[in-house]
Amino acid sequence: MLFIRKDDGLANNEEVVLQQYTHWWIFVVPIMILLFGFYLWLKAVSKGSFSLYSLLMIDEPKTVANTISYQIQSYIYQLSILIKNNMPNVIYEFLSQTRLHPRKWLSQIIIFYALYRLIRATLTFITTQLVVTNQRVMIRTGLFKPQIVEFPRMHIDAFHIKKGLLSQFLDVGTLIIQASGGLTAKLPAIKAPEELTTHVIESDDYDVNTR
Repeated sequence: MLFIRKDDGLANNEEVVLQQYTHWWIFVVPIMILLFGFYLWLKAVSKGSFSLYSLLMIDEPKTVANTISYQIQSYIYQLSILIKNNMPNVIYEFLSQTRLHPRKWLSQIIIFYALYRLIRATLTFITTQLVVTNQRVMIRTGLFKPQIVEFPRMHIDAFHIKKGLLSQFLDVGTLIIQASGGLTAKLPAIKAPEELTTHVIESDDYDVNTR
């Protein structure tokens, strides 16, 4: 974890009131997506692939005769037989040899997306720190080039806290800070966000009348 120290730009009369970090809940959604992707991949392996030719071959209708559904399926079946009997050998070989793996492709897309989410969550978890002092709110992010975003307390307009159905039981939520001038910061998976807002609002150094 990263820490705010005196040499990180704190004034002589400035004191750290509260420090918050990203909660491990940030990994839950990416891991669930990753597991779902592996599940689809296993199902795709068990199902195998199919050819383009199989898409053109319609089975004989099995519904009750003399119904509209039976007539439609019967026409489609006869059309597929006609195409099969008059299909050139070159096209037949191409359609037969072209294999499709839609389930496998879908699972790979989901797995890559989950890995992207997992890497992004890991960087956020390692590098993000939110610090409340008696003068301002600071957000520190970045692994190789750490950056600090500052919100003077008197310039903070609003806090927005979003919690999910499950994350609320862990007291974890997404914290959105809005300040004057349109500056906004969004912090996912912050532990006890209400505690942070309470420290900002109820501090003796935070003069509500100046806003």
